[in-house]
Amino acid sequence: MKNCMQGNIKNNLILGNPSSKIIQVNDEIIRLQNEAVGSPDHWINDGLQAYFEETKRKIEEIRKKTK
Repeated sequence: MKNCMQGNIKNNLILGNPSSKIIQVNDEIIRLQNEAVGSPDHWINDGLQAYFEETKRKIEEIRKKTK
């Protein structure tokens, strides 16, 4: 699965603009987090999905070695 977080941040009108005010950035992050909670396929969750897939793979390897 390709992590598209950086591209989405750059394309976001608030997060991709270095002159955005901190309160705008904070509000946008909260909005995006709320969006991501309801959708496991949301781009914010890409890194988490990759992390959990890797952890699951490592656990399976350990289980195979201990049998």
